[in-house]
Amino acid sequence: MLPPPEIRRAIHEVVRGYVGAKPDDVAIEVTRFFGYQRCGPDLRPVIDEQTRQMLGDGRLRLRDGRLY
Repeated sequence: MLPPPEIRRAIHEVVRGYVGAKPDDVAIEVTRFFGYQRCGPDLRPVIDEQTRQMLGDGRLRLRDGRLY
């Protein structure tokens, strides 16, 4: 039920704060960003999809297994 733009903003903040985040860590940290204690099976696919979209449109880059 989280709006995609808010998820993308959280992803951006997490990746920026990590200065190169592992993709698996992004979903966990975005979950915490929104105040949830764990990344369940309903939330992870939504975050992963937004991460893929950000990679596809160039807002994120994957280098050496880390997101920038």
